Amino acid sequence: MKKLTILKLVSISLLFEIIFCIPTLAATNADDFLNSIHSAKALSLGLSLGMMNNLDAALLNPAELYVKSLKSQALLSYSNDFTELQKIQLGYSLPIQYSPFRFGVMYIGQQVTNIPEVVKNSTDPEIIGNFEAKNEAVKLLSAYQINQNLCIGANLFVLRETIKTLSGTGFGADVGLVYKLMETENLKLDLSSSLRNISFSGFKVPIQWDGKDYTDAIPAKFQTALGLSSQLLDNPTKISLGFTTEANHIKLTPNVGINYSLMHNKDLILDFRGGLNDSTFTLGLGMDCSGFEIDYAFMQHDYLGNINKISLKLDF
Repeated sequence: MKKLTILKLVSISLLFEIIFCIPTLAATNADDFLNSIHSAKALSLGLSLGMMNNLDAALLNPAELYVKSLKSQALLSYSNDFTELQKIQLGYSLPIQYSPFRFGVMYIGQQVTNIPEVVKNSTDPEIIGNFEAKNEAVKLLSAYQINQNLCIGANLFVLRETIKTLSGTGFGADVGLVYKLMETENLKLDLSSSLRNISFSGFKVPIQWDGKDYTDAIPAKFQTALGLSSQLLDNPTKISLGFTTEANHIKLTPNVGINYSLMHNKDLILDFRGGLNDSTFTLGLGMDCSGFEIDYAFMQHDYLGNINKISLKLDF
């Protein structure tokens, strides 16, 4: 009976992936923004699901916000992808005492400066100046543990995109679940799935530009993964295998993450991490000392060069 349940859940995930791959409107810069603002921990793990189970994962799968702890969490992430692009992430979550709920709020933002403004004349293009572009979003996070095997979650968000003097606003939501497929003394297997960037308009988030009679849209993304937790050389190890697909065309992007604990005891946890997001490899380190965690991620981007990101997280 349990094997039948597992097969049903996997089949449903694959069915979701097919259904949600429908044509929609072209995305704007806000699409890249919502899918690139993540903590160092998430980045170093290839943006994989089923790996974090806290604020680090809330933007990927809201169900993973749930933590079996009475402590609140605070998160700060910062990166300078290249000289002109800065990203920041601020988050806070808390449990509701004597209930299976957990709530939180997340602010994410990025600013690009010194973008050249080019005009075409009769000969060659000419740079006449520079301008800035800015993206901001606030997400309200929630997660609920239905039973020992199943957690669900949902995010509501508002985002604003500004390019020079033009600005646009959009509203959307994310939903997700985490289901425990198997748990023994030495092995744990979870299914994590999420659908991001949906709205009343369907599988896209419209962006209405001020003073304009048209809208852009951010396509929905479906992501699913199997997460495995076990022991490797007597140290805790987590592996996630999954994929992400966009809603505007059928394209499966692999997401692979591995977290290996070099040291794991009550007072100190030291983790080494690696990941694969599409064709980009990521690396990282994490140290958790009695509830204070510092994470570092490195990624070599095709055209941005080396990206370094750092995050601080505190349980209190």
